[in-house]
Amino acid sequence: MSIYSFSEHSPETLTAATFLHDLNELVNTGGDTPLLLPVSSYRDCGACLQRLIDNGFVKYLLGDIEPTEKARVLLSHAGHLELADIGKFISQIDEVDALAENRKPTKPVMREYESWIHPLILSLITDKKSFASKISGYTCPKCGNHGLTAFPATIACECCGFSIPRHFHGYDLTDKDIEQLVRYKYTSPIYGFIDRKGRKFCESLVIDNRFGVTFSAKAAKIYS
Repeated sequence: MSIYSFSEHSPETLTAATFLHDLNELVNTGGDTPLLLPVSSYRDCGACLQRLIDNGFVKYLLGDIEPTEKARVLLSHAGHLELADIGKFISQIDEVDALAENRKPTKPVMREYESWIHPLILSLITDKKSFASKISGYTCPKCGNHGLTAFPATIACECCGFSIPRHFHGYDLTDKDIEQLVRYKYTSPIYGFIDRKGRKFCESLVIDNRFGVTFSAKAAKIYS
């Protein structure tokens, strides 16, 4: 039976949570009997596999299936995770999906999510096996005892996790901008940021009291 027979309609948008659900199901289908399957039938497993194919994570070629490059990149960064951790990630992602649907988002929850996801993203964009890097010569303004390392997408401290993005609201920070942030924790007014309507505007950047990079006007509201 062709695996394509399991797909009866166009694939739905695959969220991070549903992908992890599907991946978990496929990984755990190694038993000798259907009783060991986490899905109700082999048909469900086929539908699960079909969804991964439709969304570009698995390819079917000459009778064989294998992960695509898109899937290999994801798995290479998540290879250290135990399967038992998947449930934890699913619950966190589901919570954020709920917030995105206007189910009473709160600042504490969003702050907790930011704290959770920041190191995960930082670990991806500061992977020395994937990106070129060099020591910048700047000392970390947060911990004060470690040099900052320059990567294509960020300047980061490998000791405490502090980072400065090279691209912020449509604007590529210059070496001068980064130097001002590191040395003085604020920049001169910068023209070139882009708002949600696509219009350019001028603003200064600062390092706030949580050691995050933000606009000076926003930081002033936090401090007041």
